[in-house]
Amino acid sequence: MKKILNLTILFFLVGCSSINIFDDNKFYYKSGYQRVQLESEDKRVKNTHPININPNSLEGALKLVLTTYGGKPQALFPDDKVYTYSKAISEALLEAEPNEDVVFTLEGWYKQKGLSANKVTSGRIFYNKSGLNLIFGSILRQGNISE
Repeated sequence: MKKILNLTILFFLVGCSSINIFDDNKFYYKSGYQRVQLESEDKRVKNTHPININPNSLEGALKLVLTTYGGKPQALFPDDKVYTYSKAISEALLEAEPNEDVVFTLEGWYKQKGLSANKVTSGRIFYNKSGLNLIFGSILRQGNISE
């Protein structure tokens, strides 16, 4: 009886190992909870995807996104991550379907009065007849992404 139970469990585990329940969750960038991936929107949404945008152009655009956190302007996308995010976003836009957006979450340390605080920013990027669109879900939210 014990052998049959073990064989049944083994068969189940081997059978399930060929099924990838995370197929829809391809990450173009992932580090901890930080990520860049595609997310489906309403089927009626018709973005101009797939689109080829040079990562260097995206990097230049993301470097222009500033915040005045702490009283002085500082880049929202940290210098050590901006090219990595630009490359991942470019790759995702190249594979995106018309009803998909690129979603991202990033975590960084931002200075305020000489002290650094861990902040989280998230949003979505898509390309349509108006051009490249960047919509934020949260900007410099307090704490770690995992909270």
